[in-house]
Amino acid sequence: MRKLLLITTFVLVLLLPAQAENSLLESHLSRGYDYLNQGKFDDAIIEFLQVLSLDPENPRAIEAIEEARSLRMKPVREALPIKLAPQEVKEKVEEVRELPSRLPNLYILPIATLLPLLLLGMGLALIYRKRHNRVRKRYNELLTYQRICGYLPENKDLVKILANLYKEEEIFDPTSAPAYEKAEMFAEAALSYENIKDLRRAAEMYEKKSSLEGDDNAILQRLAQIYHDLGQEDRMVSIFRRMVRVRENPYDLYVLGELCEKLKDTEGAIRAYEKLSQLDKKTPEYQDKLLKLYFDNGHKDKFLILAEELRTTRELTSEILSQLARMYVEHSVFDKASNVYSELISKRPEYRSELIETLLLQERIDEAIQECQRLPLTNSQEANNLLRFYGKISEKSPENIQIHNLIEDTYRKAEEKGLEIDFLGKDHEREKIFRPPVINAQEPYTILGEKKSQNPPSGQ
Repeated sequence: MRKLLLITTFVLVLLLPAQAENSLLESHLSRGYDYLNQGKFDDAIIEFLQVLSLDPENPRAIEAIEEARSLRMKPVREALPIKLAPQEVKEKVEEVRELPSRLPNLYILPIATLLPLLLLGMGLALIYRKRHNRVRKRYNELLTYQRICGYLPENKDLVKILANLYKEEEIFDPTSAPAYEKAEMFAEAALSYENIKDLRRAAEMYEKKSSLEGDDNAILQRLAQIYHDLGQEDRMVSIFRRMVRVRENPYDLYVLGELCEKLKDTEGAIRAYEKLSQLDKKTPEYQDKLLKLYFDNGHKDKFLILAEELRTTRELTSEILSQLARMYVEHSVFDKASNVYSELISKRPEYRSELIETLLLQERIDEAIQECQRLPLTNSQEANNLLRFYGKISEKSPENIQIHNLIEDTYRKAEEKGLEIDFLGKDHEREKIFRPPVINAQEPYTILGEKKSQNPPSGQ
């Protein structure tokens, strides 16, 4: 009895898969012919493709697929030919239906041991694995269907299956792009269009994805790169603004500010750099850009507030210091202006003249004289500039003997160097400043010598 049970089990394991496959094949053929008779050509083709997945050389399936394709290409108004399944197919179906009556009745056999069940389970596992392979082969047949026919199936579910197959196989090319697009897999469609250098279509696909699912930073980065490659800077600005709304990243804000500056969108650049300076307070470059935009575009109050704040935390550039000092002068805050110029001249000595002006406006005569004595005297312009300052000081302090001596000393040095100088006004003509009207060229400056011994001026 045990031997009989083992033999029966082995026979079943061997016969059941083959019989089941034949039954499945005939079933697909029968359904395919039914769909063909009903005018459902796409469904019929799918059924016949299933037959080819089981038996690639099946002549009936190949002939039926060709006939379905030819019928589908005819106008709808034509009467569809009715083709019944061949008689041999019906006979095969009847044989499959009678199959259970021909096999031994297993229900009457006692299951005495676990071994037959184990063997039976192995057989079933083989059947399911083979079925899984057939399903996968069906997807491959769909792929072949599109590539051979040149168009997609009309059934949306089949299109999605096809698109997922492309994605699984990492196929992103001109053939896969329409399948992804029709299946509404816009990111994959965009990648396919990018690979074939159709950047405009790629951008359109990414925009569709964003409109359906909302902005995603990765997608926006791809869009920004595409618009950069297309040279569409205005669209890049729009993308970076969307990126900033999704995530305030310093780099994105910096690029947005640069693009706005390039496109003359000053207010947009200011907003970008303001957010950037709040996020990153350790990078002077961002703050300096914001200060420059404030100053150049008349945002004086904002410039003063930010510059004064930064001056307490770090050293400002020469350009910003000069702008800050000018701003103080415009607001008549001369003490702060002179402080800034005092700091600035250590880097830029040419601003000493502005420092002297602010000191004179504050009546700080002694400090102004000291700064005048530090001015260079190498050319006519510098000599006349120095004499101009001395003249202003003399007007403010007419009794100051030191100023008269400095003016005389400046004239003397300018003559020694052969510099051309302009005389001061009639109230300060050189002839009236501690010297006789006519002086012999060989005669030394005796009066200046006496003044020099009594009150030596600072050297230039």
